[in-house]
Amino acid sequence: MYSTMTYSTLITVAQLKPLVGKDTVILDCRFDLSNPKGDKTDQLSGRQQYQKGHLPGAYYFDLNEDLSGLVTQASGRHPLPDFDILAQKLSCCGVFPSTQIVLYDNSRGAFAARAWWLLRHMGFESVAVLDGGFNAWVKANQAIDRRQPSPRQGHSSLPIQYQNPVTHLSELKKSLFGSGGAENTCLVDARESKRYLGIVEPIDAVAGHIPTALNAPWQEATSEEGFFYSRDIQKARWEKCFSQNNDSNAESKVIHYCGSGVTACVNILSMVIAGYPFPTLYPGSWSEWSCFEELPIEGESH
Repeated sequence: MYSTMTYSTLITVAQLKPLVGKDTVILDCRFDLSNPKGDKTDQLSGRQQYQKGHLPGAYYFDLNEDLSGLVTQASGRHPLPDFDILAQKLSCCGVFPSTQIVLYDNSRGAFAARAWWLLRHMGFESVAVLDGGFNAWVKANQAIDRRQPSPRQGHSSLPIQYQNPVTHLSELKKSLFGSGGAENTCLVDARESKRYLGIVEPIDAVAGHIPTALNAPWQEATSEEGFFYSRDIQKARWEKCFSQNNDSNAESKVIHYCGSGVTACVNILSMVIAGYPFPTLYPGSWSEWSCFEELPIEGESH
């Protein structure tokens, strides 16, 4: 029997199985940051992985082409996309405002969570990340397809409501350095500790972190197999994070950032699973902040 239950954070393989082939829209978000165009002969890009095999009926959404906007010299590496264009793409996948949408990757939710945040921001409520991702589906011996599904007719003009809080560079500076601003703002850096501390920086030109930021590496939200930890564990994780700063707590304005506004979305999903209200995303993240020499930086090299 077709389930009428909707999912807004996570969905398991067992829960998804009876929804495949129904009105549910599945988006494959696999991506390889080191091989985005598939130029390397020894590894597959996300699109090539999709072509080799994906969940039945899944459409492919590329981080650079579908889930990000145009990069400029002053922007981060993955600016927010044009939401009208994204809405058109979703419509061609058969999406209506009430459609159950399921997202997956094979990177511990890194790219699926970005798509989840974007769609929730647009106003879609029934959007869920497949817990354990593509690997969990395969391990459960579920069907794999190589065919690209045909376009489907969705809502001709999907409404965009912009629900989740976002902060941009000028607003973040006011939050941190304005009169009394930092006292009410808890900034969280999702990158691994060595990048946060400025010990290494494999991607951006400058190492370090934004002043006052706490560190909560996004990988801590999941197991190595890509399964998100329970609500209680997620909540304990954030209580520990906020305790790093006696002036920061869950009642503060919590702002998440990472390298380019992608893996910070895993931390946002983690907080929502834990029962917190939607925190704020700084989409430009470190790749934008570090573009401006006049902005302060903390870390071992500064």
